[in-house]
Amino acid sequence: METILMLLKTDLGIKHDKRDEYFRVLISSTISQLKRKGIISKGDGDLDYTLLVADLAAWSYRNRQENMPMAENLKQRIRDRIVGNRANANQ
Repeated sequence: METILMLLKTDLGIKHDKRDEYFRVLISSTISQLKRKGIISKGDGDLDYTLLVADLAAWSYRNRQENMPMAENLKQRIRDRIVGNRANANQ
C-alpha cells in the first residue's frame, strides 16, 4: 500500500503527510471497487495493478470536486484487466 500511496501523492503533487490517512482509505476503497469488477492483483510484482489503483484513486480524489469523466485510457486499462482475468479463468 505504501508504494500506491507514494504514487498517488506524486500524481496529485502532494509532498506532506497530512492527508495520508484519507488517502489510505481511498486506496482501500479503490481496491474494493476493482475487486467487485473481478480485478485483483497478481502478486507483489504486479506493477500494472499498482499503477491502476494509484491512477484510479487519483481520479476519484480529483472527481470529488470536479465531477469529470474518467479518462479513456483509465477505462481501457480497467476493461483490459477484466478481459484478461476472464481469459485466464477459462484456461
